[in-house]
Amino acid sequence: INTPPQSDGSSAEITAASARLTVDPIAEELRIDLVDMEIQHGTWVSMQPGENTYRVKLSQATKKGTSSGRPVEIPMREIGPETKKQRALIEKTQEILAARSAMGLAVGKLEWLDDGRSFESIAIVENGHNRLRKLDIEPWRRWASGFSCLFFVWVGIPLSIWMRSADHWTSFGTCFMPILLLFYPAFMVGMQQAKDGHWPAAAVWLGNLILLVVGAWWLRKLYRT
Repeated sequence: INTPPQSDGSSAEITAASARLTVDPIAEELRIDLVDMEIQHGTWVSMQPGENTYRVKLSQATKKGTSSGRPVEIPMREIGPETKKQRALIEKTQEILAARSAMGLAVGKLEWLDDGRSFESIAIVENGHNRLRKLDIEPWRRWASGFSCLFFVWVGIPLSIWMRSADHWTSFGTCFMPILLLFYPAFMVGMQQAKDGHWPAAAVWLGNLILLVVGAWWLRKLYRT
């Protein structure tokens, strides 16, 4: 069984010695029975021997629509509440994990420290932090993408004046060179560094900032000539 990709793009693979699917039409549930299950999520592997049962609501399994909770699909007005919900989920999971670990140490259940439930909670926290960073970046990314056209024009106008070419297509094509060589690499670097948590979310404006500096330099050069 392969799970759908999460908000961070990762997915899990579940294998078992045997499996059985049954449907409860009264409760409208899909029941999944797995024996000797193994869960692999990236480099993390969890073994859960014995029989494990999972129930999925049919209304959830057959839900129509393309929204998967990814930050790029969330309306701007809902990003703030969604961020609060994600932080609350992380805090709750950490509290449950800490309480369960403390209880395991208190009663001598050391296997509780590294069993499937503990690793599952750790994965929820890690994925939650990744999603939280994307939620923080998303408003900055949308505003940066919206204003990018303004900075394209900011660079294109002085470049076209400097070229003094009667061929509009030549001028139009040349104006894309700073965009391809400067804007997109800088934008992708800023985006990736922000996703990794190395730079603040405002780093997605790096491409626009570079075009602003280049355009200002070109306009100043034209003004002096």
